[in-house]
Amino acid sequence: MERSIGRLAAVVLTASATVAAAQEGAPKVGDQVVLKDPTATVTLGDRTVAKGDESRVFRVVKIGQQLMFVASGERRGWAKPADLVPVDQEIEAVEKALDDRPNSALFARRGLLLAGKGDYDRAIVAYEQALKGAPRSAPLYAGRAAVYFAKGEDDRALADFDDAARFGDDAGDTATVARALHGRGNVLVHKGDIEGAIGYYTESLQRDSKAARVFLDRSAAFDAVKRYDRALQDVDAALKLDPNDPIAHYDRGVYRLGLRDYDRALVDFDRAIQLDPDYAPSHGARALILAAAPDPKLRDGKGAVEAAKRACDLTDSKEYHLLADRAAAHAEAGDFAAAVKDQRRSIELATAANLPAPALDLARDRLTLYNAKKPFRLPPAK
Repeated sequence: MERSIGRLAAVVLTASATVAAAQEGAPKVGDQVVLKDPTATVTLGDRTVAKGDESRVFRVVKIGQQLMFVASGERRGWAKPADLVPVDQEIEAVEKALDDRPNSALFARRGLLLAGKGDYDRAIVAYEQALKGAPRSAPLYAGRAAVYFAKGEDDRALADFDDAARFGDDAGDTATVARALHGRGNVLVHKGDIEGAIGYYTESLQRDSKAARVFLDRSAAFDAVKRYDRALQDVDAALKLDPNDPIAHYDRGVYRLGLRDYDRALVDFDRAIQLDPDYAPSHGARALILAAAPDPKLRDGKGAVEAAKRACDLTDSKEYHLLADRAAAHAEAGDFAAAVKDQRRSIELATAANLPAPALDLARDRLTLYNAKKPFRLPPAK
Protein backbone atom coordinates (compact mmCIF):
# COMPACT_ATOMS: atom_id res chain seq x y z
CA MET A 1 0.00 0.00 0.00
CA GLU A 2 2.89 2.31 0.62
CA ARG A 3 3.00 4.56 -2.37
CA SER A 4 6.20 4.50 -4.20
CA ILE A 5 8.55 7.25 -3.09
CA GLY A 6 10.09 9.66 -5.57
CA ARG A 7 8.17 8.97 -8.82
CA LEU A 8 10.10 11.39 -10.97
CA ALA A 9 9.37 13.21 -14.20
CA ALA A 10 11.73 13.39 -17.16
CA VAL A 11 14.54 15.94 -17.10
CA VAL A 12 13.83 18.80 -19.47
CA LEU A 13 16.26 21.73 -19.50
CA THR A 14 15.64 24.94 -21.39
CA ALA A 15 18.63 26.89 -22.63
CA SER A 16 18.08 29.75 -20.21
CA ALA A 17 17.62 27.37 -17.29
CA THR A 18 20.81 25.55 -18.14
CA VAL A 19 22.70 28.80 -17.88
CA ALA A 20 20.99 29.63 -14.59
CA ALA A 21 21.72 26.22 -13.14
CA ALA A 22 25.36 26.56 -14.04
CA GLN A 23 25.69 29.59 -11.82
CA GLU A 24 27.61 28.92 -8.65
CA GLY A 25 25.39 27.63 -5.85
CA ALA A 26 22.25 27.24 -7.95
CA PRO A 27 20.50 23.87 -7.47
CA LYS A 28 20.82 21.45 -10.38
CA VAL A 29 18.67 18.55 -11.56
CA GLY A 30 19.09 15.70 -9.08
CA ASP A 31 20.14 17.95 -6.18
CA GLN A 32 18.48 17.57 -2.80
CA VAL A 33 17.11 20.86 -1.54
CA VAL A 34 14.99 22.39 1.21
CA LEU A 35 12.86 25.50 1.30
CA LYS A 36 15.00 28.11 2.93
CA ASP A 37 12.43 29.82 5.15
CA PRO A 38 8.85 29.36 6.43
CA THR A 39 7.37 31.73 3.83
CA ALA A 40 8.68 29.72 0.85
CA THR A 41 6.27 27.35 -0.90
CA VAL A 42 6.02 24.60 -3.47
CA THR A 43 2.93 24.89 -5.67
CA LEU A 44 1.18 22.87 -8.35
CA GLY A 45 -1.30 24.97 -10.28
CA ASP A 46 -3.18 27.00 -7.68
CA ARG A 47 -2.49 24.41 -4.98
CA THR A 48 0.18 24.79 -2.28
CA VAL A 49 1.69 21.35 -1.76
CA ALA A 50 4.39 22.26 0.78
CA LYS A 51 5.52 25.14 2.94
CA GLY A 52 8.94 26.01 4.27
CA ASP A 53 7.94 25.42 7.88
CA GLU A 54 7.52 21.68 7.13
CA SER A 55 11.31 21.20 6.74
CA ARG A 56 10.78 18.67 3.94
CA VAL A 57 13.67 17.52 1.72
CA PHE A 58 13.01 17.70 -2.03
CA ARG A 59 14.82 16.52 -5.14
CA VAL A 60 15.11 18.82 -8.15
CA VAL A 61 13.41 17.04 -11.05
CA LYS A 62 13.55 19.61 -13.82
CA ILE A 63 14.33 23.27 -14.37
CA GLY A 64 12.03 25.67 -16.14
CA GLN A 65 12.72 29.18 -17.32
CA GLN A 66 11.80 30.78 -14.00
CA LEU A 67 10.88 27.94 -11.61
CA MET A 68 12.18 24.53 -10.57
CA PHE A 69 10.07 21.39 -10.36
CA VAL A 70 10.82 19.48 -7.15
CA ALA A 71 9.53 16.26 -5.61
CA SER A 72 9.43 14.71 -2.16
CA GLY A 73 7.52 11.46 -2.23
CA GLU A 74 4.16 12.45 -3.66
CA ARG A 75 4.62 16.13 -2.84
CA ARG A 76 5.49 17.54 -6.26
CA GLY A 77 5.40 21.04 -7.65
CA TRP A 78 7.17 24.25 -8.65
CA ALA A 79 9.34 26.50 -6.50
CA LYS A 80 11.37 29.63 -7.03
CA PRO A 81 15.11 28.89 -7.28
CA ALA A 82 15.75 31.69 -4.79
CA ASP A 83 13.61 29.81 -2.25
CA LEU A 84 15.66 26.61 -2.48
CA VAL A 85 18.84 25.74 -0.61
CA PRO A 86 20.95 22.60 -1.24
CA VAL A 87 20.69 20.17 1.67
CA ASP A 88 24.46 19.98 2.12
CA GLN A 89 24.64 23.76 2.37
CA GLU A 90 21.84 23.81 4.92
CA ILE A 91 23.50 21.06 6.95
CA GLU A 92 26.70 23.10 6.99
CA ALA A 93 24.76 26.13 8.26
CA VAL A 94 23.11 24.03 10.97
CA GLU A 95 26.47 22.60 12.04
CA LYS A 96 27.91 26.09 12.42
CA ALA A 97 24.86 27.17 14.43
CA LEU A 98 25.24 24.11 16.66
CA ASP A 99 28.84 25.10 17.37
CA ASP A 100 27.64 28.49 18.59
CA ARG A 101 24.43 27.56 20.41
CA PRO A 102 23.60 23.83 20.60
CA ASN A 103 19.92 23.21 21.28
CA SER A 104 17.23 20.62 20.65
CA ALA A 105 15.65 22.46 17.72
CA LEU A 106 18.93 22.58 15.80
CA PHE A 107 19.72 18.93 16.52
CA ALA A 108 16.24 18.02 15.26
CA ARG A 109 16.79 20.07 12.11
CA ARG A 110 20.11 18.27 11.61
CA GLY A 111 18.36 14.92 12.02
CA LEU A 112 15.72 15.74 9.46
CA LEU A 113 18.26 16.93 6.90
CA LEU A 114 20.44 13.87 7.36
CA ALA A 115 17.40 11.61 7.01
CA GLY A 116 16.54 13.40 3.78
CA LYS A 117 19.96 12.43 2.47
CA GLY A 118 19.41 8.82 3.51
CA ASP A 119 21.99 9.02 6.30
CA TYR A 120 19.65 7.38 8.81
CA ASP A 121 22.18 6.36 11.46
CA ARG A 122 23.53 9.88 11.88
CA ALA A 123 19.98 11.24 11.76
CA ILE A 124 19.00 9.00 14.68
CA VAL A 125 22.03 10.21 16.65
CA ALA A 126 20.96 13.79 16.00
CA TYR A 127 17.45 13.09 17.28
CA GLU A 128 18.89 11.40 20.36
CA GLN A 129 20.92 14.53 21.05
CA ALA A 130 17.78 16.61 20.61
CA LEU A 131 15.86 14.41 23.04
CA LYS A 132 18.51 14.89 25.72
CA GLY A 133 17.43 18.50 25.90
CA ALA A 134 13.70 17.80 25.53
CA PRO A 135 13.03 14.25 26.76
CA ARG A 136 9.24 14.60 26.62
CA SER A 137 9.00 16.26 23.20
CA ALA A 138 6.31 14.50 21.17
CA PRO A 139 7.47 15.97 17.82
CA LEU A 140 11.01 14.71 18.42
CA TYR A 141 9.80 11.17 19.07
CA ALA A 142 7.62 11.38 15.95
CA GLY A 143 10.60 12.61 13.94
CA ARG A 144 12.87 9.81 15.11
CA ALA A 145 10.08 7.29 14.51
CA ALA A 146 9.89 8.39 10.88
CA VAL A 147 13.63 7.80 10.51
CA TYR A 148 13.39 4.33 12.05
CA PHE A 149 10.52 3.54 9.66
CA ALA A 150 12.52 4.75 6.65
CA LYS A 151 15.43 2.59 7.85
CA GLY A 152 13.17 -0.47 8.07
CA GLU A 153 13.25 -0.79 11.87
CA ASP A 154 9.50 -1.14 12.30
CA ASP A 155 9.41 -2.10 15.98
CA ARG A 156 11.53 0.87 17.02
CA ALA A 157 9.37 3.10 14.88
CA LEU A 158 6.25 1.80 16.62
CA ALA A 159 7.79 2.41 20.05
CA ASP A 160 8.67 6.00 19.16
CA PHE A 161 5.26 6.69 17.63
CA ASP A 162 3.70 5.37 20.85
CA ASP A 163 5.85 7.76 22.91
CA ALA A 164 4.98 10.61 20.56
CA ALA A 165 1.26 9.94 21.04
CA ARG A 166 1.64 9.60 24.81
CA PHE A 167 3.67 12.76 25.32
CA GLY A 168 1.52 14.59 22.79
CA ASP A 169 -1.59 13.70 24.78
CA ASP A 170 0.07 14.94 27.96
CA ALA A 171 0.94 18.24 26.29
CA GLY A 172 -2.39 18.68 24.52
CA ASP A 173 -0.56 18.51 21.18
CA THR A 174 -3.37 17.08 19.08
CA ALA A 175 -1.54 17.58 15.79
CA THR A 176 1.44 15.46 16.83
CA VAL A 177 -0.82 12.79 18.31
CA ALA A 178 -2.67 12.58 14.99
CA ARG A 179 0.67 12.38 13.16
CA ALA A 180 1.88 9.61 15.47
CA LEU A 181 -1.28 7.56 15.02
CA HIS A 182 -1.02 8.02 11.25
CA GLY A 183 2.61 6.93 11.38
CA ARG A 184 1.73 3.88 13.44
CA GLY A 185 -0.83 2.93 10.82
CA ASN A 186 1.80 3.19 8.08
CA VAL A 187 4.15 0.91 10.01
CA LEU A 188 1.40 -1.68 10.50
CA VAL A 189 0.69 -1.65 6.78
CA HIS A 190 4.36 -2.40 6.18
CA LYS A 191 4.13 -5.26 8.68
CA GLY A 192 1.05 -6.64 6.90
CA ASP A 193 -1.50 -5.79 9.60
CA ILE A 194 -3.94 -3.91 7.37
CA GLU A 195 -6.92 -4.07 9.74
CA GLY A 196 -4.75 -2.77 12.57
CA ALA A 197 -3.58 0.05 10.33
CA ILE A 198 -7.16 0.98 9.48
CA GLY A 199 -7.86 1.28 13.19
CA TYR A 200 -4.97 3.70 13.73
CA TYR A 201 -5.85 5.74 10.65
CA THR A 202 -9.36 6.04 12.06
CA GLU A 203 -8.00 7.20 15.43
CA SER A 204 -5.80 9.73 13.64
CA LEU A 205 -8.79 11.12 11.75
CA GLN A 206 -10.71 11.43 15.01
CA ARG A 207 -7.94 13.81 16.13
CA ASP A 208 -7.70 15.63 12.80
CA SER A 209 -10.69 15.18 10.50
CA LYS A 210 -9.19 17.41 7.80
CA ALA A 211 -6.09 15.34 7.08
CA ALA A 212 -6.54 14.47 3.41
CA ARG A 213 -3.34 12.38 3.42
CA VAL A 214 -4.73 10.08 6.14
CA PHE A 215 -7.98 9.60 4.23
CA LEU A 216 -5.92 8.56 1.20
CA ASP A 217 -3.82 6.11 3.19
CA ARG A 218 -6.90 4.61 4.81
CA SER A 219 -8.55 4.34 1.41
CA ALA A 220 -5.56 2.36 0.15
CA ALA A 221 -5.80 0.11 3.19
CA PHE A 222 -9.49 -0.50 2.55
CA ASP A 223 -8.64 -1.29 -1.06
CA ALA A 224 -6.01 -3.81 0.10
CA VAL A 225 -8.68 -5.77 2.02
CA LYS A 226 -11.15 -5.42 -0.88
CA ARG A 227 -13.51 -3.05 0.91
CA TYR A 228 -13.86 -1.01 -2.25
CA ASP A 229 -16.88 1.05 -1.23
CA ARG A 230 -15.06 2.30 1.86
CA ALA A 231 -11.97 3.01 -0.23
CA LEU A 232 -14.03 5.19 -2.55
CA GLN A 233 -15.69 6.97 0.37
CA ASP A 234 -12.30 7.89 1.81
CA VAL A 235 -10.81 9.11 -1.45
CA ASP A 236 -13.96 11.19 -2.01
CA ALA A 237 -13.47 12.66 1.47
CA ALA A 238 -9.85 13.50 0.59
CA LEU A 239 -10.96 15.20 -2.61
CA LYS A 240 -13.51 17.31 -0.74
CA LEU A 241 -10.64 18.57 1.41
CA ASP A 242 -8.22 18.97 -1.48
CA PRO A 243 -10.06 18.84 -4.83
CA ASN A 244 -6.95 19.58 -6.88
CA ASP A 245 -4.80 16.73 -5.58
CA PRO A 246 -3.72 14.75 -8.66
CA ILE A 247 -2.77 11.70 -6.56
CA ALA A 248 -6.27 11.52 -5.10
CA HIS A 249 -7.82 11.65 -8.57
CA TYR A 250 -5.42 8.93 -9.68
CA ASP A 251 -6.26 6.78 -6.65
CA ARG A 252 -9.98 7.13 -7.26
CA GLY A 253 -9.42 6.14 -10.88
CA VAL A 254 -7.56 3.02 -9.75
CA TYR A 255 -10.41 2.02 -7.43
CA ARG A 256 -12.98 2.61 -10.17
CA LEU A 257 -10.82 0.60 -12.54
CA GLY A 258 -10.89 -2.25 -10.01
CA LEU A 259 -14.66 -1.94 -9.81
CA ARG A 260 -14.82 -2.06 -13.64
CA ASP A 261 -16.27 1.44 -13.80
CA TYR A 262 -14.09 2.24 -16.79
CA ASP A 263 -15.82 5.39 -18.00
CA ARG A 264 -15.49 7.20 -14.69
CA ALA A 265 -12.00 5.82 -14.09
CA LEU A 266 -10.91 7.40 -17.36
CA VAL A 267 -12.36 10.74 -16.24
CA ASP A 268 -10.31 10.54 -13.04
CA PHE A 269 -7.09 9.72 -14.88
CA ASP A 270 -7.69 12.58 -17.31
CA ARG A 271 -8.19 14.97 -14.40
CA ALA A 272 -5.05 13.70 -12.67
CA ILE A 273 -3.05 14.34 -15.84
CA GLN A 274 -4.52 17.81 -16.17
CA LEU A 275 -3.39 18.63 -12.64
CA ASP A 276 0.04 16.98 -12.93
CA PRO A 277 1.09 16.19 -16.51
CA ASP A 278 4.32 14.56 -15.34
CA TYR A 279 2.79 11.89 -13.10
CA ALA A 280 3.59 8.73 -15.06
CA PRO A 281 1.11 6.28 -13.45
CA SER A 282 -1.84 8.42 -14.58
CA HIS A 283 -0.69 8.17 -18.20
CA GLY A 284 -0.17 4.43 -17.84
CA ALA A 285 -3.60 3.81 -16.36
CA ARG A 286 -5.20 5.94 -19.06
CA ALA A 287 -3.35 3.93 -21.69
CA LEU A 288 -4.61 0.66 -20.22
CA ILE A 289 -8.25 1.70 -20.50
CA LEU A 290 -7.81 3.05 -24.03
CA ALA A 291 -6.10 -0.20 -25.00
CA ALA A 292 -8.08 -2.85 -23.18
CA ALA A 293 -11.54 -1.57 -22.18
CA PRO A 294 -14.23 -4.15 -23.02
CA ASP A 295 -16.37 -1.40 -24.57
CA PRO A 296 -14.98 -0.64 -28.05
CA LYS A 297 -16.29 2.91 -27.71
CA LEU A 298 -13.62 3.56 -25.08
CA ARG A 299 -10.77 1.96 -26.99
CA ASP A 300 -8.31 4.04 -28.98
CA GLY A 301 -5.15 2.22 -30.02
CA LYS A 302 -3.29 5.30 -31.22
CA GLY A 303 -4.22 7.28 -28.10
CA ALA A 304 -3.23 4.34 -25.90
CA VAL A 305 0.22 4.14 -27.48
CA GLU A 306 0.73 7.88 -27.03
CA ALA A 307 -0.30 7.76 -23.37
CA ALA A 308 1.80 4.67 -22.64
CA LYS A 309 4.82 6.13 -24.40
CA ARG A 310 4.52 9.24 -22.24
CA ALA A 311 4.38 7.12 -19.08
CA CYS A 312 7.47 5.12 -20.07
CA ASP A 313 9.39 8.21 -21.18
CA LEU A 314 8.79 9.77 -17.77
CA THR A 315 10.26 6.71 -16.03
CA ASP A 316 13.02 5.78 -18.50
CA SER A 317 11.08 2.57 -19.27
CA LYS A 318 12.10 1.09 -15.91
CA GLU A 319 8.65 0.39 -14.42
CA TYR A 320 7.29 -3.05 -15.22
CA HIS A 321 3.63 -2.09 -14.89
CA LEU A 322 4.01 0.85 -17.29
CA LEU A 323 5.80 -1.35 -19.82
CA ALA A 324 2.89 -3.78 -19.54
CA ASP A 325 0.51 -0.89 -20.26
CA ARG A 326 2.55 0.01 -23.33
CA ALA A 327 2.50 -3.61 -24.46
CA ALA A 328 -1.30 -3.63 -24.23
CA ALA A 329 -1.41 -0.38 -26.20
CA HIS A 330 0.81 -1.76 -28.97
CA ALA A 331 -1.37 -4.86 -29.18
CA GLU A 332 -4.53 -2.78 -29.52
CA ALA A 333 -2.82 -0.78 -32.27
CA GLY A 334 -1.91 -4.02 -34.07
CA ASP A 335 1.85 -3.89 -33.45
CA PHE A 336 2.22 -7.28 -31.82
CA ALA A 337 6.00 -7.43 -32.25
CA ALA A 338 6.34 -4.32 -30.10
CA ALA A 339 3.77 -5.72 -27.66
CA VAL A 340 5.77 -8.94 -27.24
CA LYS A 341 9.02 -7.01 -26.74
CA ASP A 342 7.52 -4.74 -24.05
CA GLN A 343 5.73 -7.57 -22.27
CA ARG A 344 8.88 -9.67 -22.12
CA ARG A 345 10.83 -6.76 -20.65
CA SER A 346 7.99 -6.11 -18.20
CA ILE A 347 8.15 -9.73 -17.01
CA GLU A 348 11.93 -9.50 -16.59
CA LEU A 349 11.61 -6.39 -14.41
CA ALA A 350 8.67 -7.83 -12.47
CA THR A 351 10.63 -11.01 -11.77
CA ALA A 352 13.61 -8.97 -10.56
CA ALA A 353 11.22 -7.04 -8.30
CA ASN A 354 9.98 -10.31 -6.74
CA LEU A 355 6.41 -9.88 -7.95
CA PRO A 356 4.24 -12.70 -6.54
CA ALA A 357 3.90 -15.82 -8.67
CA PRO A 358 0.17 -15.33 -9.46
CA ALA A 359 0.87 -11.86 -10.84
CA LEU A 360 3.74 -13.20 -12.94
CA ASP A 361 1.44 -15.92 -14.28
CA LEU A 362 -1.04 -13.27 -15.40
CA ALA A 363 1.76 -11.34 -17.08
CA ARG A 364 2.81 -14.48 -18.95
CA ASP A 365 -0.81 -15.03 -20.01
CA ARG A 366 -0.73 -11.61 -21.66
CA LEU A 367 2.49 -12.53 -23.45
CA THR A 368 0.78 -15.66 -24.78
CA LEU A 369 -2.01 -13.47 -26.16
CA TYR A 370 0.40 -11.16 -27.94
CA ASN A 371 2.35 -14.05 -29.41
CA ALA A 372 -0.96 -15.28 -30.80
CA LYS A 373 -1.59 -11.77 -32.19
CA LYS A 374 -4.51 -11.16 -29.86
CA PRO A 375 -5.06 -7.99 -27.79
CA PHE A 376 -5.58 -7.99 -24.03
CA ARG A 377 -9.02 -7.15 -22.64
CA LEU A 378 -10.05 -6.02 -19.17
CA PRO A 379 -13.00 -7.86 -17.52
CA PRO A 380 -16.49 -6.81 -18.65
CA ALA A 381 -18.04 -3.86 -16.83
CA LYS A 382 -20.42 -4.77 -14.06
